[in-house]
Amino acid sequence: MEKQVGDYQPLPYPQTPKSAQRYFVKHGISKTAWAKCFGLERTIVEHLLGGKLKGRRGKAHEAAIKLGLKENPDGNN
Repeated sequence: MEKQVGDYQPLPYPQTPKSAQRYFVKHGISKTAWAKCFGLERTIVEHLLGGKLKGRRGKAHEAAIKLGLKENPDGNN
């Protein structure tokens, strides 16, 4: 049974790009569906996990927080 679009959660902090990738594989989660659930572009997620983006501003920053790569400055995910 496939998860519905709203069934995804942010990854627990802290994560490394490799541990976040393993999380997706271990839980059978599509990065595309996960990104769509949070209103993010798949390419931003892929670039963060591949090290092409650091997540300093805008949607990349938001995605890095959801991926558990950066701590949420507000203290909650």
